[in-house]
Amino acid sequence: MAKEHKYSRGGKRKFNARVRQLKQLFTKSPAIFHREWQKLVTGWLYEIRNRATDWAEGLDIRDIDGPEGLVERGRLQVFGVLDIANTVLDGCGPEIEAEVGARTRSTLESECVKQVALVVDTRLSYMINHAHYVRMKN
Repeated sequence: MAKEHKYSRGGKRKFNARVRQLKQLFTKSPAIFHREWQKLVTGWLYEIRNRATDWAEGLDIRDIDGPEGLVERGRLQVFGVLDIANTVLDGCGPEIEAEVGARTRSTLESECVKQVALVVDTRLSYMINHAHYVRMKN
């Protein structure tokens, strides 16, 4: 479940209008819905990359308590995009969730992990084969 975001009154109106538009497209024109949804996902992917780049460059590091605070702030900022996507999916309802939810979350989670790994340590993003792990352990 997505956490509750605090939006301004105008932000809530924009969010609700966007959700209404997506629901209407989903029922009336599925092809256009998928095109619009892909635009949203692409935008979220760019936002993840931009937030990771800002984190790597040390932008917006005021009021950080040591290195642990810096890591936590960056991780929260990068994965915050996933929270935004979850909020939109929750607002769109179960039909849209069933259609694009799993694929969207998987895509965004993979990109978040990749971008955090690029900032912290690139070795974190490698997939480890269990048989290879057992072989290396022994």
